[in-house]
Amino acid sequence: RSSVPPFAGATGTENAILPDGAGGYYLGGEFTGIKGQPRNNLAHVDASGAALSWNPDVTGIVHALAIQGSTVYVGGAITQVGGQPRSNLAAVDAVTGAVSGWSPNPTGAVKSLVVSAPRLFVGGLFHLIAGQTRHLIASFDEPTGVLESWAPNGAPNPGSVEAIRPFGSRVFIAGNFFKIGGQCRCN
Repeated sequence: RSSVPPFAGATGTENAILPDGAGGYYLGGEFTGIKGQPRNNLAHVDASGAALSWNPDVTGIVHALAIQGSTVYVGGAITQVGGQPRSNLAAVDAVTGAVSGWSPNPTGAVKSLVVSAPRLFVGGLFHLIAGQTRHLIASFDEPTGVLESWAPNGAPNPGSVEAIRPFGSRVFIAGNFFKIGGQCRCN
């Protein structure tokens, strides 16, 4: 969570900060504005922290952001993006802020997103995503948005995946769970 300049102008809490590659940042969280400009839970700021016109207008709390090319992936406990229903996960155009048609609808909040091309890893508190059983963690083919068969499946209850870090052929995860892939992996 950020509370130091240049982002001190958020009216609320920032949970995720993602560099845009041009000196600015995408910010996600639970806020209603950036330096006097109305923004609901998702914003794009320039290097000085001033809000840009990009405004996807998210209903719900944003916990995680990832970017690949011209797509910003938004995860959290969300119900709507850009006036379109989206359950906990959405893809937004990095330039226009328009929400894409991709809608995998995880059944619980998304807490972590990581792109390791060509894959998008998603972690959180869900048990179904894109209509398939995936407990706590899933991966998509990022260019097509298709859910992959990879399914290490965390123990169904309780649990959450809070952080994901791909490294070579391995994927490291952290969170609150006691089993992944049938093996005891206590946090």
